[in-house]
Amino acid sequence: MTLHLFTLPALRSLDRHPYLNSLKWPIILVLASAVFYVSRIVYRIFLHPLSRFPGPRQAAISSSWLKKASKGGNVEGVIAQLHRHHKSAAIRIAPNELHIDDVDYYKVIYNQTAPFPKNKDFYDGFQTPHTVFAETDPALHKIRRKKLNPFFSKSAVNSLQGLIEEKLGNLTKRLNAFADGHTCNLSNAFRCLTADVISEYAFGSCLNLTLESDDQFYSGFLKAFDTLTRGLWDFIYSPLLRKISANTPRRLAEMSTALQPIFGLVAYAEASLSSLKKFSGRKTGAIFESLEGISHQEAVAEAMDFFAAGTDTTAYTLCVAVTELTKQPVIADKLSIELGSTVDGEDLPALTRLEQLPYLTACVKESLRFALATPGRLPRIVPPGVALVINGIAVPAGTVVGMSATTMHHNTRLWGDDAKVFRPERWLADEMLDQNMVAFSKGQRNCIGQNLAMAEITLVLARLFKDYRFEFAEGTALPPGPDKFVVDVGHPGLLMLVKRRA
Repeated sequence: MTLHLFTLPALRSLDRHPYLNSLKWPIILVLASAVFYVSRIVYRIFLHPLSRFPGPRQAAISSSWLKKASKGGNVEGVIAQLHRHHKSAAIRIAPNELHIDDVDYYKVIYNQTAPFPKNKDFYDGFQTPHTVFAETDPALHKIRRKKLNPFFSKSAVNSLQGLIEEKLGNLTKRLNAFADGHTCNLSNAFRCLTADVISEYAFGSCLNLTLESDDQFYSGFLKAFDTLTRGLWDFIYSPLLRKISANTPRRLAEMSTALQPIFGLVAYAEASLSSLKKFSGRKTGAIFESLEGISHQEAVAEAMDFFAAGTDTTAYTLCVAVTELTKQPVIADKLSIELGSTVDGEDLPALTRLEQLPYLTACVKESLRFALATPGRLPRIVPPGVALVINGIAVPAGTVVGMSATTMHHNTRLWGDDAKVFRPERWLADEMLDQNMVAFSKGQRNCIGQNLAMAEITLVLARLFKDYRFEFAEGTALPPGPDKFVVDVGHPGLLMLVKRRA
């Protein structure tokens, strides 16, 4: 009976029944939709150009598999298992997307001269359009990046040592209060520190989270950012959700109590940018004076991008560094001895001098390699005219491809059999390892803030391991957290006992 209803004669017979006739077009619509979706599923599984690549059947049908895996908090771990299971350099993780784990392809996809363009569908999910990070038009990105590059050059960052040390001094003042045996949430402390540095440099006014947060360095701003990033994968894989969000009146969104601090930060950025238009010649906060010709909304988006990118990535790397150095006291002592022989008195040497210390530099680089603060793939689109062949199969133009820092930094061919071990000495023995480091990506779209991040990590490790010893509170180490594009420290945070060195 059901099948008979959908035959052509049956549909024509509906014309003779007024009530049933009213259902004819809805039935046709349902039937056409069913045929379309079934046909699309069959095409994607059996006839699509990527059908020869292995991967989950659900991933070939829709992006729902990738969304679910991403929201699980360890999508790179899941995909790595698929690579091992299928013994394949490429895994199909979405209808039109491949994840690649052959390290030789990294310099092809993310090269300096002609990099593959960013995947707009993915980067639109961050909802900061036209920023240096999210811009997908290569020409527009080049213009914006050229204006901002001078503020993140090596010489510009070296001149920020005083600013970084001032904020670091605020942190050590508070750490000293924990030196009598109290437990310190060091992960929150590092987030406050990096937020203070980037807010003053980007906005021209410090948030002062280090001094004004509670006794465990937790603030409303950190809570608000945690709330926002919790839904990042939903925005990346749900275009409809992005449209709803973009068209939600700001006043309605501001009614959310949890997000009040974020709107406070937006207002703070707006006020800072307005102030910068009135006053020139300031040493900090002048970044956005260079962005003439862009809208106020775009400038605020850029400011928010800098805040997000300049806070948690560096803070998480510092957490991993302190964790590994605490787990291996021999390494911590070697670093302390090197610092003790170089640093006289309370003041740190110039950043350029610290960067010449071989073991400190090795610890900084190994922390960046090992931490994987942004562990996931960076999706790119195969451009026309590029012959990309993987597993002997030609990958057509328009295909989304991506590789990850996890793939690169865990590769035993690049790093040896102990690739998953924290060992700074590897950097002392091989000067060529820098070419394998992709913590900041590579090519024209690498992280614009890498010099600032390196400077912060160098200065913080130098100060902390010259002056302090750390122990895990109650035997706890760094709790694993979810990958929300940037890795979170798990609950309850990195809890440490802080002790002054003799």
